[in-house]
Amino acid sequence: MIEIEDAAGGRVAAYRAPVPPDARGRVVLLHDWWGLTDSVRRAADRLADAGYDTIAPDLYDGYCPQTPLEAMRHLTDLDLDAVVEGPARAAATHMGALVAMVGFSLGGRVAMIAAGRGLSCRGFISFYGIPGPDEVGIESIRQPVQVHLCRGDDFFRSGRQPAVAAELEGAAVDHQVYWYDAPHGFVDEARGAYDERAAALAWERAMAFLHERVAAEAVVGDRISLP
Repeated sequence: MIEIEDAAGGRVAAYRAPVPPDARGRVVLLHDWWGLTDSVRRAADRLADAGYDTIAPDLYDGYCPQTPLEAMRHLTDLDLDAVVEGPARAAATHMGALVAMVGFSLGGRVAMIAAGRGLSCRGFISFYGIPGPDEVGIESIRQPVQVHLCRGDDFFRSGRQPAVAAELEGAAVDHQVYWYDAPHGFVDEARGAYDERAAALAWERAMAFLHERVAAEAVVGDRISLP
């Protein structure tokens, strides 16, 4: 665990995965409504193993809900603006150039809001997290985005996922949208929703997106020098 500073001078705790010796880029990984859990740390380590210097900021300031009801209550009370402009932006600023933002559920929602606000990242990936209709204008997104959605996902109002997919299709943005016959949260191997086959496919697509849209265009040779 490390501490980084946000724009207001506050301190944000974050998990820093072991830095790859020859990193090809950087990733800010945003957790879901369960907080900065071991599953999120393992996901950060997975990205590091693939060659990405990865940091996972704690959006909940140390809190980890133990039940879905606790998680829902905390999410309802959460100030999303403060999360986007606080720990999410701080982590991206801390990582600097060649950074992508990847999020699970709540984290994916935050990533897409950040994309719509023009946060300086080379790309954004959301695993089954989308913004509400009044949280961001999809048409304002300028950087590449990849979104993984679940058919029959009961975490969103009916029609919201297809609406976001349609908005991305109609916007002038480099995007990929993938649908899965899997439940919300299918990438988290620690939860009952885990779907091994869907998770493997989603990770494969996410890694390809990072390699092609985040690292490949601006890397001298095939690696970058990290401080």
